[in-house]
Amino acid sequence: MAKKTKKATKKAASRLSEQSGGAEERHEPPVDATAATAHSRSLPDPRVRAEDVEVLRSAIEGLSALLNRRLDDQQRTLEQLQQAAAVSAPAQPSPYEDNAMARLLATTSDLRERLARIEAGMGETQRRVTLMEENQRPPAPALDREAAARTAAFRWMLANQCRASNLTRPTAAIVGRVMHDERAFDERTSKSPQELFLGILSTVRSVFRLAVPRPDQEAAPGQNYVHLTDDIAAIFEERSTRPKKKHSNYFNEQLDPRLAVLVNSGLARKERIPRERIPHYFRYLTPMGREVFGGWPEWDDRTGGISLVDEQMLPDPNAAGRPVIGATATLETQPASPPQPSPPPPSSVPPAT
Repeated sequence: MAKKTKKATKKAASRLSEQSGGAEERHEPPVDATAATAHSRSLPDPRVRAEDVEVLRSAIEGLSALLNRRLDDQQRTLEQLQQAAAVSAPAQPSPYEDNAMARLLATTSDLRERLARIEAGMGETQRRVTLMEENQRPPAPALDREAAARTAAFRWMLANQCRASNLTRPTAAIVGRVMHDERAFDERTSKSPQELFLGILSTVRSVFRLAVPRPDQEAAPGQNYVHLTDDIAAIFEERSTRPKKKHSNYFNEQLDPRLAVLVNSGLARKERIPRERIPHYFRYLTPMGREVFGGWPEWDDRTGGISLVDEQMLPDPNAAGRPVIGATATLETQPASPPQPSPPPPSSVPPAT
């Protein structure tokens, strides 16, 4: 098609050049105005046909369309190359993005600090509310002298057992205190080992003002949990290496020897739950245990009640000379010692001379 178009174009151009040359050589006779007007409306040369002009026009239009298509193809190819280059080349971070990231990190850090301050404030508020509740609580009825002496004797005996058994952090007395605070007084209110240790940890944090670390944060170096070992605290703070499926067994192993001291002293009970394939137990205080662990040991006593053994025995002027266990005790008296046998009366028989 292109070759035919080129040939037709050359042929039409040669005809035009021949006609223009021949017109210069020929001398046409003058014609009138009417004939000149009719000649101006016709083609320059009657030998140039209208079909040749149409062929030339078609050829020009065909070349123009071909060029337009090639330009469109080249533009499309260039756009595809630019898109491929944009996908393959990594985008360079702009200064605006760096500033935005810095602002985001600063905002996140500020939010964490605010959250820590809010948690600390909530803990302080909770401590104050608890203190207000304790102050508004009606005082417990005063024990009579015999009940006070009995309670003091049980406490002194248990403090000696805790020292002899070397079961510290927590001591058996602290276990009894947390059972009293958690109201584990019967089968219905019985507490599991995990609940008891968690109660000790929560109280220690409140009394000794210990910070609560986040799961991704290590505990403070040298952190002292007073009544708990670091291994027990690590489980609740989710930084322990023990598998979770073994946590229950570990808590049972830690609680059983301490609870056994209370059970053997008649201060607590441990009863197996019936109709259970896996052993589960009720753990709660006896009525005597409720009296003994009502407010004892003090949570800020770092010895867990063992210090009662070392307290000075002060005389009580209202107890007929019987000593009082502890300098701060008023009604907690030691049981009276058994009467000593009187010496035999002198014999009426006079000595031999």
